Amino acid sequence: MPVTLTSLHFFETRFTVQEQLAIVSAVLAGDAVLALFVLKFAMADRVVETDPRLEQGKELLISKGLLSQARANEIFNSNS
Repeated sequence: MPVTLTSLHFFETRFTVQEQLAIVSAVLAGDAVLALFVLKFAMADRVVETDPRLEQGKELLISKGLLSQARANEIFNSNS
């Protein structure tokens, strides 16, 4: 059964404060694609690990240099 969390709980427990700040800084610097992902993520009432949009977000964060592949795998493939 896939893990389901609120988006706030997912963001606060899976990402370090430094990672959170890097994402917010990129959004504030004008990255519209990342801003759209963050907005949709924040508006979600829950995060289900099997949702394909989560994989798309993972790949986006990697492509923007905000997460390494290894760290992204750790965050997005956790069973906690």
